Amino acid sequence: MHCPESKIYRTLVERGFYSAKRPLIEHVLENLGPGVNVVQLPTGYGKTSLSIACGLKSIVEPREYLRSIHVLPLRSIIDDAYKSTVKNLQRIGITNPEEIVAEQMMGAPGSPFLNKDIVFVTYETFKFHMMKTPPHEIKNMFCSALLNSGWRTYGHFEISRGAIFESAVFLDEPQLMIDENDSTLPSILYALACHGGFMTLMSATVSKSLRNLAREAASAFGVEYREMIYGENMFDKDFENTMKSKKIETYLEEGSLEDVVRNRLRDAVWDRVLIMANTVEKAKHLYRLLSDADAVLLHGRLTKKDRQNVLDNLKNGKKWVVVSTQVVEAGVNISSELMITELAPASSLVQRAGRVARYDNEQEGMIVVVKAEPAPYSGETVEKTYEVLRNALNDGGVSWRVPSPERGIGYSQLVDMVHGDQVFLTNNTLLNQMINPVSTPHQAQNLIRDTVTTVYVADDIDKLEKDNSFTTDLQQLAYKFPQATAIIQKKEGLTEDKSLRAKDVNRSPSPSLFMLCKDIVGFLISEEEYRNEAYGI
Repeated sequence: MHCPESKIYRTLVERGFYSAKRPLIEHVLENLGPGVNVVQLPTGYGKTSLSIACGLKSIVEPREYLRSIHVLPLRSIIDDAYKSTVKNLQRIGITNPEEIVAEQMMGAPGSPFLNKDIVFVTYETFKFHMMKTPPHEIKNMFCSALLNSGWRTYGHFEISRGAIFESAVFLDEPQLMIDENDSTLPSILYALACHGGFMTLMSATVSKSLRNLAREAASAFGVEYREMIYGENMFDKDFENTMKSKKIETYLEEGSLEDVVRNRLRDAVWDRVLIMANTVEKAKHLYRLLSDADAVLLHGRLTKKDRQNVLDNLKNGKKWVVVSTQVVEAGVNISSELMITELAPASSLVQRAGRVARYDNEQEGMIVVVKAEPAPYSGETVEKTYEVLRNALNDGGVSWRVPSPERGIGYSQLVDMVHGDQVFLTNNTLLNQMINPVSTPHQAQNLIRDTVTTVYVADDIDKLEKDNSFTTDLQQLAYKFPQATAIIQKKEGLTEDKSLRAKDVNRSPSPSLFMLCKDIVGFLISEEEYRNEAYGI
């Protein structure tokens, strides 16, 4: 008996996995198919349900694909998606959801070869699998090469690649996976299309340039291409009427973020305020200034435990002030009445705006965009966003909830006006590595440059907790905490090696490989060091 994905989704809604049914989720599930799919849905619409429905469908009817692989750009989002999926599966009566659902990233091997039914995986990890270098075996492959004794492989890389090519692959928020002049994601899209798989790019902000890239990849290998774009070829009238009823005012201001925040908070009373800075240092500075307002701080260098405590308190609180960086752009389900944000690329602004009057029963909100230095973004992109935004506000305004409104410009138009002419190029070396059956992992050795590492916070190795940790770049860690000691994974557990410090590891010719070969899984800093760095206190 045929069991379509849309039927599984409806069953999940009926059994309480989701609180409400979204008609366009059903529509998309009914139209997805082998080849290349592009899905654009509004922020907060629930696109994660696509991969979950497909993963569950693969269990009962493994025809077009054998599992669902959901690729996300940030580790923090992976953890949230995994935990909420497991919790909701338990709620509907599945007793051992960990047997079918996994989170896979560096340091969290829930499904090392991507073989479970629903796998949430970071883009960095997915990238290594595509390039025949599964993170689980990088040490075995390259450590001997580092010691000048040749390289080795067990050939297991085709296990995970086989899992990818026989899966429904969902690339979530692809705009966050690609930097200017980066050819890795375009090469991955071409490789997936070459193998005739089932691939979906999805976001609220899929620019026309990204859509063109996906279309070209499909055309290059003769596979089917489909677009399901909210506001163009699919509509949800009830949802759109709710979005149109929202009154979100937008203002563009110059001056320091600090001055704008002071003026806005002094002039009016708001119950829920979100302040967004483009760098951690600016966020910490504002947090200290707003100590009298009982502000809370969110950024990528908080431990998992601190971050979760903040999010839990926000869900339970009716009044708050949050100072944050880009970490809330994806996967953080909070809703503010007032958002004051530094200027950022259009795609980022749309994601940030999705955290204002986010819920259906919220009707009013205000967004204040403050012109700022472009770093860490491209100056050209930020300046173009400023010009488009300024012109739009002088001629009908910006609709952050409607893609193409009758008056002014919508969020989809804003993204296309800024990012629509972006050019993406593939890299022949990368593409050959991924699609040539005789290419070897050895040829990908020079691609292992990722130096993201885990930082554990504890005053003693015996007090170390997994959730009391965060991730950061090794170079940044070596600059901030040069004396941080290495944490080594041994058979008996984690141990501290005081002879290996962050500054020394960072100076090695290949820090990533050095850490793998030495079984370094992270570094240790004290509680006091963490508090000073995370909160500036």
